[in-house]
Amino acid sequence: MLKTNIPRPKLPRRHFWRHIKMSEMARIYIAMMIHNLSIAMTGLFGPLYIWQLTGSFATVCHMMVWYFVLRIFGLDFLVCKIMAQIGPKKTMSIGFLVTALSQVMSLSMELVHWPIWLLGSVLGMIHSFTVVPKNGEFSKIHNLKHEGKQIGYLQAVEKVGTIVGPLLAGAVAVLFGSKYIFLVGLAFMLVAIVPLLRSRETVPTKQKLNLRKLDFKKYRRNAVAYAFSGMELTMYNPLWPIFVAIVILGPATMYVGVGVLQSLSVVSSIVAAILIGRLVDKRFGRKLLRLGAVFGALFYLARMFIRSYTGALGLNIAHEVVSTANHIPISKGFYDDADSDNSTRFAYMAMVSYLDSWFKLAAWLAVLLVALAFGNLPAFYTGFAIAAAASLLSMTEKYRALD
Repeated sequence: MLKTNIPRPKLPRRHFWRHIKMSEMARIYIAMMIHNLSIAMTGLFGPLYIWQLTGSFATVCHMMVWYFVLRIFGLDFLVCKIMAQIGPKKTMSIGFLVTALSQVMSLSMELVHWPIWLLGSVLGMIHSFTVVPKNGEFSKIHNLKHEGKQIGYLQAVEKVGTIVGPLLAGAVAVLFGSKYIFLVGLAFMLVAIVPLLRSRETVPTKQKLNLRKLDFKKYRRNAVAYAFSGMELTMYNPLWPIFVAIVILGPATMYVGVGVLQSLSVVSSIVAAILIGRLVDKRFGRKLLRLGAVFGALFYLARMFIRSYTGALGLNIAHEVVSTANHIPISKGFYDDADSDNSTRFAYMAMVSYLDSWFKLAAWLAVLLVALAFGNLPAFYTGFAIAAAASLLSMTEKYRALD
């Protein structure tokens, strides 16, 4: 048999994980999945635990206000400066350690009585040291044509931990007590650090945070739309789970009820994330964004009238799908803007995160003031109305990646 060496043309690589070793991607995905499992346990039930201890929804709102105070005073800029020097993964590892600290504080809350401003500030540090570096890491996308699918797979993997977390937390609360949720979450968070520390950085390190070089006016409209999208999300969680717990379930069944509600709802969004990611790559991104924004706003207004667990579950499942349709296109546009200039990637992240923090702070201040003046139910309604308006205003974007 004759053997011929016929040169094969180089085909473009379709998937971004083919640019690095599969073991590398596996470490990143495993870290994010375990991290999300821990966050789904403590982030979801932490505000419920504070409400259970204090009996005051206004106290939860007060904590959420402090969540953003450090961030508007430059924390996100500091994080981006650290990220430019040591890389997103190592910066994310710091965030995981801060998360572990927060869980230790929550676990000892009955003994130490940590001040609410400190709890909220530490939660804000967790967001800055985990979400901002994650965005910096995944903005390094190699194939724009398949970016929607890549983001869809990323969200699907993260949501696996989001399904298991609430169910596990609910079981721990029933069997051992609500405070032990934080002990289990602490164990998972420490495990999640390992794969991050063993993986290499995919972006250059020892860079400078060059704010002067960034032409932020070029991105201003998109940054505002992204901030409205973030405002909508911060009103959804933890506001909606607390509403379900207080108004529908009551203290006896709130941990298990909220855990099952969140986990069952997220199942539908995993399939939706993969399918919507592919549709975004076929230039349906802007249509999906607007469809998700409009239906999302309607669903937020509908929450005011929900008084049954079955109704809450049905609405939650539908919302997870339309929320995915709205946020995957926005993420695609956001990552594309960040990736447009390697030299200003981290400066862009810092500016957008800073603006996003101001919008979220304003939303929680409004809910807090209404809670203090008029009580819990009007405060919930205010939050839902803000989320509905923010969802619609996210349609003001002009992302080039969605053209």
